[in-house]
Amino acid sequence: MLENKEFYMKKIQILNFSLNSNNFKQLLLFTAVIFFITHGYCFLNALYSHDSLMIFQNDGLWQISLGRFLQPFYCRLRGMITAPLWVGTCTFVYLSISIYLIKNLLTDFSKTQVFIVSGVLTTSVTLTLSNATYIPWSDIYMLALLLSTLGAYIAIKQCKYFVVSVICMVLSLGLYQAYIQVAVVLLMFDVFYDVLKNKETKLVIKKAVCYLCVIFAVFALYFCLYKLFLHIYHIPAATGYNGLSNVGHFKSSKNVISYFLGVYFYVWKFFVNPISVHKRLTVFANILLLVAGLSSIIASIVENKLSKINLLFAIVLICLFPFGFNFIYFIAQGMAHELMIYSFSVVPLFILPLVNCLSDEKYMTKLIKAMKVMVFVSFAVIIFNNIIFANQVYVKKDLEAKSTLSIVTRIIDRIEQTEGYVAGETQVKIIGKIEENSAIIEKRAGFKYRGAGNKCWATATYNIEEYIKKYLAYPMRFSYEQVPPP
Repeated sequence: MLENKEFYMKKIQILNFSLNSNNFKQLLLFTAVIFFITHGYCFLNALYSHDSLMIFQNDGLWQISLGRFLQPFYCRLRGMITAPLWVGTCTFVYLSISIYLIKNLLTDFSKTQVFIVSGVLTTSVTLTLSNATYIPWSDIYMLALLLSTLGAYIAIKQCKYFVVSVICMVLSLGLYQAYIQVAVVLLMFDVFYDVLKNKETKLVIKKAVCYLCVIFAVFALYFCLYKLFLHIYHIPAATGYNGLSNVGHFKSSKNVISYFLGVYFYVWKFFVNPISVHKRLTVFANILLLVAGLSSIIASIVENKLSKINLLFAIVLICLFPFGFNFIYFIAQGMAHELMIYSFSVVPLFILPLVNCLSDEKYMTKLIKAMKVMVFVSFAVIIFNNIIFANQVYVKKDLEAKSTLSIVTRIIDRIEQTEGYVAGETQVKIIGKIEENSAIIEKRAGFKYRGAGNKCWATATYNIEEYIKKYLAYPMRFSYEQVPPP
């Protein structure tokens, strides 16, 4: 037993990774506390709504057609029933390991900075909106994040194991495609960090080319596997919303330019109009972080006396960063939403190692300390707002669930009082949409947020038939024939 333990510890050390470190224990504690405060309400209640009303995840063929061909196999392993507490536990485990890997890729941090990394990534609005409306996939998204991060970690720390790195990223794509952006931006930052250290240009270019080859291999292998799964299950690729059939098929060069610029516009729009409770405060915090980041970059350039080639390289990378963490918008031709932008939460953390790498010379000490305080306060504001936002979203979802149950119960009661009605036999045709009913469309006072699943202000569903069948399990026979206008 002792020999086996030593063998596995050596394998872990190959990747410069140790689960026994004090940093991991600190991070695990921070993440556990923040996770419970932020998302505990969601996973301790049955907040099923919209797509999550499925509860029993039997949509495997649909997910394969969308390119998420590993989801059906994972769901069978995890359990086909969406049990909130179990999903939340899996989500927490995957997220914690991902955060630790990301922290290690950046640099060694103080306790305060470890708390910031954990806080920002745990309270991400992407995670909140996923939990609120798409809880059956919350752990799947975080597993995709873990595999994507692990792929980047292996590529950076042990590039000779690039095959393992490619496999991890392909598995991530097979679960949910958007989290590959996290791996890409981590690889980009590793190259950028080397440039700021003024490393030899040839070595930097070699590393950049190596990373590009890894990403190219990832997408090539992924699409081959995707086509293979479509062939095995004899299903066509999804052509509608979230489908991959049109990915990369641009109509003209104008389209290419338009979507390329759209990548940057989407990032800018999210920067100046964030999803937050105190929007102006968050925008102000974003501006302070941007100023701190640019100031740190300029200070590093001056301090390390970058060569002209490395300076040019640094400028190019800075310009490409927004594209790197939002390139899915480009290849999906503008199809983007809040569930696809977890990478936006990772990017601000790059400011921490940039600030840390500045020297502590006497004439810079006060300036550096002031900058660090400004960064810490900005992150604290973002984390604080994200925690409030998450809890308000979950409360809103709970109220919607209770409201919808009340409304649909009354509808069923009226149907049952109709003479001649027999449950499960009499055909029922429901006209109109429940979320568009003028009697219940009133917005809830005080709840002001946008995000995935926010189209219905007062109901937990946009499909009353599915709600009755899958959530209430009531035996009602629906007629889907067109009803002639009165």
